[in-house]
Order: sequence, then C-alpha cells, then structure tokens
Amino acid sequence: MSDVIKVGIVGAGGNTVLKHIPLLQKIEGVEIVSVANRTIKSSSAVASQFEIKNYYDNWHEVVYDNGIDAVVIGTWPYMHKKLTVEALQSGKHVLCEARMCMNAQEAMEMYDCAQSYSNLVAQIVPAPHTLPIDKTIKRLISSGYIGNLVNLRGMVTAGNDFPKENQEFHWRNNRDLSGNNIMQMGIWYEAIMRWLGPAKSITANAQTIMNPRLDYDGNYAYTDIPDHLDVLCEMVSGGTANLQFTMVSGMAPESEMWIHGTKGTLVIKTETTNDPGAPGLKLYGAEQGQKQLEEIDYKYKITKYLKWSLLAYSLMIWNTSFAEKTQILDEITPASSTYESDYMDEPDVIITKEGESTIEEYRMNGRLYMIKITPDGAPPYYLYKETLGGTWITWHDIEEPLIVPQWVAFEF
Repeated sequence: MSDVIKVGIVGAGGNTVLKHIPLLQKIEGVEIVSVANRTIKSSSAVASQFEIKNYYDNWHEVVYDNGIDAVVIGTWPYMHKKLTVEALQSGKHVLCEARMCMNAQEAMEMYDCAQSYSNLVAQIVPAPHTLPIDKTIKRLISSGYIGNLVNLRGMVTAGNDFPKENQEFHWRNNRDLSGNNIMQMGIWYEAIMRWLGPAKSITANAQTIMNPRLDYDGNYAYTDIPDHLDVLCEMVSGGTANLQFTMVSGMAPESEMWIHGTKGTLVIKTETTNDPGAPGLKLYGAEQGQKQLEEIDYKYKITKYLKWSLLAYSLMIWNTSFAEKTQILDEITPASSTYESDYMDEPDVIITKEGESTIEEYRMNGRLYMIKITPDGAPPYYLYKETLGGTWITWHDIEEPLIVPQWVAFEF
C-alpha cells in the first residue's frame, strides 16, 4: 500500500475551503485528488484554486473511486449520514464536518456503521473553540481545584444584537437541511462533556423570535429552529448546569462559562477574533479563600488552524512509518506546576464482554462514574454515582443515557 493518502472532497463549503483543503495539502504524504460540489462550475473553481486534478458535480465519482483512500464530507448536514455510510461501505476513511447529521437516530446509524468497519477511521470534526484550554481545565478539575461540581453557568451568544426584521433565512434555519441543530449548542455541550462529563437529565425552553425571515429569493420563510434557548441540566457527575444560547439578546456579553465547585471556581471567557472558528480565550480561577479571580496561563503549542481538520487527518494514517513522519500537533505544554497531578487521560468509554453481557464503562477525567450493562437478549441497565465520591445506584428507568458516542482520535 502506498504511503500517500489520496483524499477526495465532497462539499467544498466555507470550512472546507478555508481549513481542510489548504491544511491537508501541507501534510507530507497526503494528496487531494478530487473534489465534488453542487455544480460543475463551483467544483471547477475550487479545483483551479487548489490545483486539484479531478472535479465533479456528482459525489458518486468521489465516494466510489477505488483510487481514493479517504473522503472529506463538507456538505450540509442532510447529506452527512448517507455519505458517511456509503464511503465506509466503499472502504474509505471518513472525516465528516460538524454538524454530525440531522438527528440522534442518524447519528447512531453512523456510529454503528463505523463500528462495523474497524479497519477504517471515522471522525467527526471536533468542537474546536476550547481545544487550547481543555487540557488545562481537565487537569485543574482532576487535581481537585474546584472540589465537587456545584453548578456550571454558561451564556453562549451567537451575536449580541437585538432581533432584526427581514433577517436572512440561512440554511441553518432550514430543518430540512440542518436537522435538529440549534445555534452553538452542540459544540459547547461537547466541550462541557470534556470537562465535566455528560448530563443525565435535561429541561429546556426554546423560543423562535426572528420570524419570518427572507430566503435567498427574497421571499418570506418561517423557521422553527430556536434563536433563544434556556437549558437546565442535571449532571451525571453531580451538580447542575444552566445554559443559555441566544442570538437575539441585545448588548449581551461575549460567550462565557462559570464552573462553580465546593472549593473553587473556573471561568472561561471568549472574545471575538477575525477567525469565527477560533474565539480568543481567557481562563480565570479562584480557590476558596482568594478574594478575586486570577488569570490562569494555559501555555500550549498548537497549529493555528488545528480546529477544523488536522486533528482528524492524522488518524487516516494506517502505516506506522508514515505516522512517524506526520506530526499534526505539537505537545501541549502542561499547566503550571501548581496544578500538576497524577491525572492521566483515559478513553471516555471502555467496552468489554463479561459472559453473555456487554459492559460499557464511562469515565470523566479518568474517574468511573457510570456503567452500562447489557445482558444478552435483555434491556440494558445502568449503575451510576450521584457524586464522584458517592455510592453506586442502579438505574433502570431511562431509555438511553445522555452520552454522545465518541471516536477516540488521539490524545492532545
């Protein structure tokens, strides 16, 4: 097998053109050989811009090309499941742009398909905005900096203007194209799970304020996708989370998260940058006894455009010698020694067999907090802890834990 990974692009939208293509072309041993977009004109333009040999207006030409090893999916979400499944069935590695798909059922179908092709890599583009500080936050929490979680309070502003008349009807407002995806809820919940683990129950109240909107043809169109959402979560690891997502709250501050514990507080603040995918980040903290928050230095070495593609593509390397040649991320420098601990990252989910039962262990920051047990031919049940130090409680009365399946890419 050749050391060169040949990549095909399906859907050359903004993120693909700004991030995936130029950065993949910088990786030694990776060659983008084809691109397919909605029209031959747009495909040709992208091919010309990046000197890609082949271009099409039909995704089949890419997905079923036996000369292609990996497929990048950059279409709108309504195509993600179909393209992912067919690419895997055609023997291709897959990087799928977030948003993952249209709904939870499609997500599970994608996950099940990926699990059945263990020789292939299937990766969703990870939520990028907090990657530079995630490691530091997890180390601090693991070392006991905040104690036990009391509450996470977050406000996420997708713009901080007042509601406008004749607002654009963006494809994200079209449920037929975008599915059940609401503002930045998904990527922030993903970040929260990295820090604190998942929620076990959720209550939400949604509003759609800006209606009707103007579509691309200048006609009025109505959307049922919320532009303001309030969420209350009960966390599996203990404590609660109060989250607000809004794009209609005039004069609201930039997005921020406050993590309050029994012994300390951590604060994540963002500020707008020229790159909407990479907000500026500030991390603050205070332990019990301190009078005010202090900024925490999170030193890291990360490539400028880590967030969209390089993270996943290093996994498309199946040859060890080639993997050694390809370095996507420099090592992230640990937090200052004040916050060092014996903490070691572990996979979020470990699946084993015990007799006829399947055992799934769920960990947060290396700590086991929930076990899913699926007896052969019987419904699953769960063991979980109300708090990290609590006793195990049997959990029979829910259909599914609120846990997003994760492909463990690599440690960063």
